[in-house]
Amino acid sequence: MRNHLLAIVLGLGVFEAHCTEDIENSTDSPLFERFPRSWIISASYSSESVPLRFITGSVEKIRRELRLDRFVDVDGKKQTITYRIPDDVSLNQIKTYVENFIAREYSKVIFDCQGPSCGRSTVWANDIFRQPILVAPNKNQMYWSAVSVNESINTLVSIYVVKRGNQRLYLHLELIHETGDLANQINQSVAEKLVRQGHVILEGVVPDAHGNISARDLESIGSLDDDWDSASPLYVVCHLYGSEDVSVMTERSGICADTVAEYIRREGIKVTAFAAGPMAPIDGRPISRVELIAPRLLRSD
Repeated sequence: MRNHLLAIVLGLGVFEAHCTEDIENSTDSPLFERFPRSWIISASYSSESVPLRFITGSVEKIRRELRLDRFVDVDGKKQTITYRIPDDVSLNQIKTYVENFIAREYSKVIFDCQGPSCGRSTVWANDIFRQPILVAPNKNQMYWSAVSVNESINTLVSIYVVKRGNQRLYLHLELIHETGDLANQINQSVAEKLVRQGHVILEGVVPDAHGNISARDLESIGSLDDDWDSASPLYVVCHLYGSEDVSVMTERSGICADTVAEYIRREGIKVTAFAAGPMAPIDGRPISRVELIAPRLLRSD
């Protein structure tokens, strides 16, 4: 009997060790360094370029209809990896790890969210990623979308992290390798969005800590001349966050707003620059960004 129990205990130990190994035929992406001691539970890769949807906003489902706040449709090759995170790791540790990775490896954070502001975890898990194991309480979810741009190929990354009800942590990674002018594609419907909702965040246009906007970011704005009604007053609003005093950040955001406004004026469009500084976070989160606002077109609902 004693030997039988010992065999059971040893068997469980072998089973647990096996469970912490990567699934067969899986491998890391060279573009992502896994969290220490994590292991792969699911992976796939498309060797051919196919139509894909890159999510850059929150998600919801109303009366069985999928509602996406923002997204970009691209053609590219996709790699997906789902990692199981060790039990002794906290959600905040993973958050810090992902944020440091993105800041180090990717040029632009397009969107990030945490908790209920991301939408429903069931939608992310079942409808977006098709990984039911990622279903978790809405408060225990985080999502990032970012892009790395170079002359030949754009790499888009989506990272979704959850802590399930059973306290298990998972990190789901999706990498899209896309050839083309992604930044212009992200902003190609700026005028359309302005007409529809009265404001739009310029995706991929992000000021640095001093309020400077790169030439690449300016070029990504594209052209409004063919689609915009110049009779409607238009404002460039720059939001800037940092460790400096509010007055300093507001002054620097003025540099940002003036730079973008001057770029748009080249098309003969009348636009006013406005420095918002650090005074208008999104859902309580300090996100530096540039918005175009047409007050007359803002929806009252």
